[in-house]
Amino acid sequence: MKRVHLGIFAAILMAACGGSASADQAEIAAACEDTTNMGEEICDCVAEKAVEDLSEDGVAFLTAMLQGDDETTEELRGQMPFDELTAAGMFMVSAPADCAAENPGAN
Repeated sequence: MKRVHLGIFAAILMAACGGSASADQAEIAAACEDTTNMGEEICDCVAEKAVEDLSEDGVAFLTAMLQGDDETTEELRGQMPFDELTAAGMFMVSAPADCAAENPGAN
């Protein structure tokens, strides 16, 4: 009985975590498409890499940056560790190029 409860708890926990990542990915992809000249395929790839590679605050920082939300970026800039801030700030320098290389022919 305990194993069943643990299994159910684990499934709920995984679904909750996956839902958040999917929401973050969708938000980043939409902001990318709205504010850059990159196409859907590249923006989807960038969003996927962001949730894989960046911390939770890094994802929030990137999203706010792409959306032009200066208030949130300033707030996060003041509370994030330097290495996470640098990773989030430099992410858009390398991720689009990596995605373009992985998806030849995509715009």
